[in-house]
Amino acid sequence: MPEVEGAKNAKKKKPARAPDTQERREKERLQKAQKAQKTQKMQKPEQEEPVMDQPGLTAEQMEQLRRVAGELGVLLDTQALERFSLYCAMLLSWNQKINLTAVRTPEGVLTRHFEDSLTLLKACGQAFPLGKETKIIDVGTGAGFPGVPLAIARPDVSLTLLDSLQKRLTFLQALLQRLQLHAQLLHLRAEEGGLLPQLRESFDIAVSRAVAPLNLLAEYCLPYVQVGGLLVAMKGPDVAQECDEAQEAFRVLGGELEQVVPLTLSDGSGRSLVLIRKKAATPKGYPRHGSKIAKRPL
Repeated sequence: MPEVEGAKNAKKKKPARAPDTQERREKERLQKAQKAQKTQKMQKPEQEEPVMDQPGLTAEQMEQLRRVAGELGVLLDTQALERFSLYCAMLLSWNQKINLTAVRTPEGVLTRHFEDSLTLLKACGQAFPLGKETKIIDVGTGAGFPGVPLAIARPDVSLTLLDSLQKRLTFLQALLQRLQLHAQLLHLRAEEGGLLPQLRESFDIAVSRAVAPLNLLAEYCLPYVQVGGLLVAMKGPDVAQECDEAQEAFRVLGGELEQVVPLTLSDGSGRSLVLIRKKAATPKGYPRHGSKIAKRPL
C-alpha cells in the first residue's frame, strides 16, 4: 500500500518548469516585435495637413544647393531642386504644428539638413557604389534626414525610413506623396526591427543621424546590414574617442571600423561620417532590449 500511495503522490506532482533559456527569451522578443509591427500597421491615425504658409528655397538658395552638391559629386537637376524647395516649405509648415526640427529658417534647412544629408552620397559612393535598387535603411529618420534627401538625389535607390513616432511618419507619408517619391515607412523601435527576419541583415547600407554614442548606435543599426554592407553614422567633428570606445561593440556585432571621413559644411561647421563595414553576421541575442543597451552598453 505505501508504494501505491507514493505512486498517487507522484502523479500529482507538477512537471518541472523549463529553464528560462536565452533561446526562449529571444523567441519571446521576436514574437513581441512581430506583434508590435502588426499592431502598428493597423494604426492609421488621421492627421490634418497644416496650411502651407512657410517659404521654400529661393532661386538663389537652390543654386547654392546645386553648387554645393556638385562639389560633393552629386548632380541635382531642376526637378530635384524643386523637390528640395517643396520639402523645405512642408517641413517648416508642419513644424508649427508638430515638433520636427529645431531649425526654423530655409537657410538653416538648406545647410543643416539638406547639405548635411547629401554628404552621405559622397562617402557611400566611394565605399559602396550605389546602383539601381541599392537597399538603404535610415534608422531613426525623424523628419526624413538623411534618407529623403538621398532619395531626391538618387530616386533609383530602395529606401526604408524607420522611426518610433507615428507623427513623424504621418509627415513623411504626406511628404513622399507631394514629392512623388517612394519609400517604405516602418513604425518601430530600432531594436525591434533588428529582430524581424524580413529586416535583419537585409540592407546594403544603414544610415543614421541619431545622437546616440557609437557603441549604442552600432547595436541598434548593424543588425540591419548584410555582410559586406555598410553602417554610416553621421557624427560631429570630434569623434576619435567615440570610435575607440566602440571598437568592442563593432567586433561583437560583426562590424569593423573602415574609415572616418571629415567634412566641413558651407557654414563652416564640421562633420564626421563614420563608416563601419559588416564583416560577419550579427550573433543571435543582438540587438538587446533598449533598456539593456542603455544600461550595459557594449
